[in-house]
Amino acid sequence: MEPKATKQISRRDFLRVSAGFAGIAALAACAPAPGAAPAAGGGQAAAPAGAAVEVSFMGWGATEEDEGVKAAIKQFESEQSKVKVTWLHTPDNYAQKFLANIAAGTPPDTAFVGSDVYQTYIRNKILLDITDKIQNDTLVGAKDYFIQPQETNRCEVDGKWYGIGSCWVAPHIYYNADIFKKANIEPPTNNPEEAWDWEKFLTVAKQLTVDKNGKHPDDAGFDKDNIEQWGVQWPTAGTGLDAAILSNGGEWVAEKSRLLAIDKPEAIQAIQNVADLNLKHHVMPDTAAMQGTLIRLNIR
Repeated sequence: MEPKATKQISRRDFLRVSAGFAGIAALAACAPAPGAAPAAGGGQAAAPAGAAVEVSFMGWGATEEDEGVKAAIKQFESEQSKVKVTWLHTPDNYAQKFLANIAAGTPPDTAFVGSDVYQTYIRNKILLDITDKIQNDTLVGAKDYFIQPQETNRCEVDGKWYGIGSCWVAPHIYYNADIFKKANIEPPTNNPEEAWDWEKFLTVAKQLTVDKNGKHPDDAGFDKDNIEQWGVQWPTAGTGLDAAILSNGGEWVAEKSRLLAIDKPEAIQAIQNVADLNLKHHVMPDTAAMQGTLIRLNIR
């Protein structure tokens, strides 16, 4: 297959990439499991008139996120007295425990749900249709509350909403300004209109990679087994790999057909580009994470 140049990522593509990483979180109430008694809000019976409604909220996260959610709940409860929130912090084996609660007929009222399983949960009727609730809410239903059309694109399925996004997440590039200055290379810009394409990125990575004899990867006699300075470290899993795939016009799942699209040329080429940083161009160190990715994707 002939290499396909990576296109420069536009602002719209950036938001699309970000949405894919963010996941759909703080979602709609989970539907009761088969055989479970119907419940208002998904998991529990309606509260008596005048009493505060208790809502359970299940989510993942390390210490910082746990503390952040608790602080947000405290602020929310201080502003009104109609809703009390029970935070079900679940830092480990989240998906398994979430589905176990569904199967037991004791789902949380709301929960974090990753973008990778959002549509699957909708198909399996785990999430409730909250379209009317979104549209009729004076806050989140307001015209300019969400970043549009990105929010609709990631939340809406067949014209219906089953959740709302909790955040936007995107990868960042960190670079050593002193090394760029020493090599007399202009660092990457924050202007998306001047973003590097893959060829430019690779060229700079080679210029910054130096072996023990001061040679670069394209120099005669370059010693790939004795490199003293690597040009780049690109994540080979999670958002780092997502960024490479999406910015090259690829997808994990096709937006229209909802079929796996990771085997399409754009996605394959992006994965190969990242693998070649280590295997072919020798500008990135070999790591356990890279080995795991190469084995899983069967790249040779």
